[in-house]
Amino acid sequence: QTSAQSAQRAKGEGNQAEADSLYARALSELRRSMIYAPDKHHSYNMSAIIYYNLGQVDSAVSLFERSYDLSRSEKAEEKAKVEKQFFGILERQGDKAYQDAENLKTSGDSTAAASQYLKAQDYYTRAYKMRPEDSRLNYMLGVCAYQLSQFIPERKTELLNEAADRYQTVLKDNPADIDVLFNLCLLLRDVGRNEEAKEIGQRLVDLNPQDGTFHDVLARIMGDLGDKNALITGVTFGRVLRS
Repeated sequence: QTSAQSAQRAKGEGNQAEADSLYARALSELRRSMIYAPDKHHSYNMSAIIYYNLGQVDSAVSLFERSYDLSRSEKAEEKAKVEKQFFGILERQGDKAYQDAENLKTSGDSTAAASQYLKAQDYYTRAYKMRPEDSRLNYMLGVCAYQLSQFIPERKTELLNEAADRYQTVLKDNPADIDVLFNLCLLLRDVGRNEEAKEIGQRLVDLNPQDGTFHDVLARIMGDLGDKNALITGVTFGRVLRS
């Protein structure tokens, strides 16, 4: 049984002092392994796991990244295993930072909330580089961009456009996702991309023709485009559907 395994056992038994001592011994052993075999990913990967278990996330992520880079020269099965592990860590840390940001925003601490949204965005972006077609990652990056647009006024238009582009990527896999379509429609209108907003608004109406809100939004976009008759007709019809 390795020192790392013994540390995990001690931690599971509630003996934190023994666990910490064994983790320290394991890290010392792994550092020696890195000296003798600097191009092998295993020691970096094990060290990352230990740091993660110790709550030293930054150190863990740095070592996971090094392990992932080195694993690219390994067999496909081993490379996929390391990628899955590293991706999972990045996604979980992104989710944690995002939830922390939401809680801070609710409490009224906008500065700390913005910092956590940026942190979440960083984790999600690093995971995105591994799986750029991942719908959930694109969605969360879109949400982060939107939230940050509320805190960074000088980048508001840039961030809203980024959020809109992320949502469009999500729709490639989920073209009938009502929530994403609705958010995208509002974002496109906010940044003046009204022709695109019109297309998305029409898709919403086609998917749910009995929803008065969708008729109302589409009508207002038509008004932005100069079609006053469509504006009046759509708003009136939307009001009837909602009554």
